[in-house]
Amino acid sequence: MPLFDWMAGVPLKNPPGNRLTAVALLIEDCIPGLNFLFLIAAEDSHELHSITGDWKNRVGDFEVFGSQHLRAIMNKEGITV
Repeated sequence: MPLFDWMAGVPLKNPPGNRLTAVALLIEDCIPGLNFLFLIAAEDSHELHSITGDWKNRVGDFEVFGSQHLRAIMNKEGITV
């Protein structure tokens, strides 16, 4: 397992809303080196609704991590994937 310089996760317990803001704040906390940002993202489906109560956050994370807005934030911060 690699040794990470910084590690964080996008919390699912936060109320659904602007997930991009929550992720952007975490990205701003990244430090030079090897960073690990984890999330639990999922596509919206009936199955997802039936198995978890936090499906809105998971769908929000899925949308955020595929967005051009997040890509722009990461580029601004000098982060490469």
